[in-house]
Amino acid sequence: MQNEYPALENSVSRATCNPDPIPLRMLNEFVYCPRLFYLMHVEGLMEASADVWQGRYSHATRDQVTDRKSRRSNPEPAREVAPNPDGKPANTPNDTDAGELPSTWREATALSLGSETLGLIGKLDTVLLSGQTAVPVEFKKGKAATADQARWCWHGLWKADAIQLGAQALLLQEHDYAVPRVEAYYAASRKLIVEPFDDALANEVRRALKLALQCQKAHQIPPPLEDSPKCLRCSLNEVCLPEESALLAAGHADYLGEPDSEDPPARRIIPPRIDESILVVDAIAATVRKRGKGLSVDVPKAIAARDGSARSTRIDFDAIHEVCLVGAVQVTAQTMIELLSRGIPVSYLTRSGKLLGSALGRLGNNVDLRIRQHRICSDEETRLPAARRMIWAKIRNQRTLLRRNDRDNTNDPAAKHILPEMAFLAAQTENAAGIDVLMGLEGRAARLYFQRFAALVKDRTGGDLRLAGRNRRPPRDPINAMLSFGYAMLAKDFLAITHRVGFDPLVGVLHAAGYGRPALALDLMEEFRPLIVDSTVLRLLAQSQATPADFQERSGGVLMKPAMRRTLIRALEQRKKQLVTHPVFGYRLSYARTMDLQARLLARWFLGEAPEYLPFTTR
Repeated sequence: MQNEYPALENSVSRATCNPDPIPLRMLNEFVYCPRLFYLMHVEGLMEASADVWQGRYSHATRDQVTDRKSRRSNPEPAREVAPNPDGKPANTPNDTDAGELPSTWREATALSLGSETLGLIGKLDTVLLSGQTAVPVEFKKGKAATADQARWCWHGLWKADAIQLGAQALLLQEHDYAVPRVEAYYAASRKLIVEPFDDALANEVRRALKLALQCQKAHQIPPPLEDSPKCLRCSLNEVCLPEESALLAAGHADYLGEPDSEDPPARRIIPPRIDESILVVDAIAATVRKRGKGLSVDVPKAIAARDGSARSTRIDFDAIHEVCLVGAVQVTAQTMIELLSRGIPVSYLTRSGKLLGSALGRLGNNVDLRIRQHRICSDEETRLPAARRMIWAKIRNQRTLLRRNDRDNTNDPAAKHILPEMAFLAAQTENAAGIDVLMGLEGRAARLYFQRFAALVKDRTGGDLRLAGRNRRPPRDPINAMLSFGYAMLAKDFLAITHRVGFDPLVGVLHAAGYGRPALALDLMEEFRPLIVDSTVLRLLAQSQATPADFQERSGGVLMKPAMRRTLIRALEQRKKQLVTHPVFGYRLSYARTMDLQARLLARWFLGEAPEYLPFTTR
């Protein structure tokens, strides 16, 4: 049988710490893919794909502890048996000798066992028991292996499933049970596979367990699988980035993908879009409550009639990616507990667009990433290369937005110098001697950019709305009110992303650390400001969806009215769903997925898997 982790045996042999016990399920993941095991068990990362949700629902009833007489009439099934016509697994097609067999076989489910000697803990799906004889049984929703998949198999079982069942057998033996065999039922194939539990399988389990115990203390993520079909359905492919990590490690950083490229340098394994939605609640005095398996947003009748919002809205938890509360919105304690337990972040914004903070739940276990982040960001020389790339990308994207939207640029003598000068400033960032020099270049480019952006605003509104330079705290004109609110929404998105990836959001590469300031989230959003917020504002102005009547003056500043705020929020979410070609990997992703991808590329640089941080630019 092919050895699937030879390199790992050498890389983890130096680990000598006493690790924590490994759950049975994680041992299965280790054999399936050591990198997946490290991400899930060591770093504590989990993303729920459709397969994961289906597996959770199928285990919902089976995970209840029971001890009942088994329906199995024959405890000694054939090696591979077709199911009964009713779809349930059978033992032999003809139970002629069932009367001669013991009638004391029982079926125990959700049996929790552990062993300090083995370093294993876990819950066994089902165990057939007769006296001191036990047979572990696993129910799998997938298909059984075929003959051409033998390299991933242990005889008739998938190797990962065989190791998991063998580990269960060792646990049962530790508790003085005799285990003659192990069984797995594959629902998609309607097939029961039976394998004897012998010394060969026991030794293979011990070998895999030894490597897994060492891997969790090695402080080094295993390399990704190469061109493996396993990656296509993996729930953590958007975290692991196997194709992207291999491409970066190979030094293909200079590739610039073409929008119509038929042969991109990397397979697109990660989904192009993020399926879940962001729930934004901005109605005054609204209340968010937990109702069954979802949320209910209730708005007082008078407020709903005045603002034109719905009285009551319900959305399932499974469809929510994030919750954003704007202004005076109430959330019940039960709702917050449920959201945080599901890993759904809750962000709070003022009506003027100031991000007050976010409730993000517990951090992951990936301490190594945060240690390396602090180490790199504490030294200006080590963090300067990534800071240069971020500002270079921001200026490039600002220039791209002007070039696409400024049709009168070539005819306006006052504007002809702007694009060439911004290109010059972007080139200068690559040789900036320090962060202060870099921020000076960024400031000069921003003044040029907003000078011409004001002209674009005037062209689209006929002068009804104007931009008098960039101002905030509070914004003093409608355009700045829209920009400030959009930037706050973008900062909220990246704050949630940095938490999900495992960063310390307060320690940045470019922005200085401040009390409560999400410096890293502000770093990552720089290259997306013009692409998402600025372009959305221009589109709303061009479509006459923003007029002077949509704004109001208050406390020396300008605020959007509720209807205008909802219009901007919807437009921002639509923009983030649009597909764009990634300049490095050549495949198309939504802007929302690209934002997440860029944060993970920065993590790869922090961890040493990528030689440099590659920012996102568009043409």
